[in-house]
Amino acid sequence: MNTFFHQYTVRVEERDKCSAVFRRRNRQRRVLSVPLHLQPLYRFSGTQRGHFPHSEHAAQEILSLHVPGVAASSIARVAEAVTEFVRH
Repeated sequence: MNTFFHQYTVRVEERDKCSAVFRRRNRQRRVLSVPLHLQPLYRFSGTQRGHFPHSEHAAQEILSLHVPGVAASSIARVAEAVTEFVRH
């Protein structure tokens, strides 16, 4: 069986609370919190925390939502979880 996911990335100010909604609903999500310039691959560049403050701020608000396949029911479940978070 081949399983694949589509990833839909959102930016929300209260990322951890939004992530909790997905956790309660058993929906996959991934918190990405390391901006590109601070990842190990780019150490050679000499960039440090504070060099790209907008990127660092955005990294604290990014949540990647996994949408299994392209079935309408999968998309609907992800949309329901986002709606639950936004309404509270």
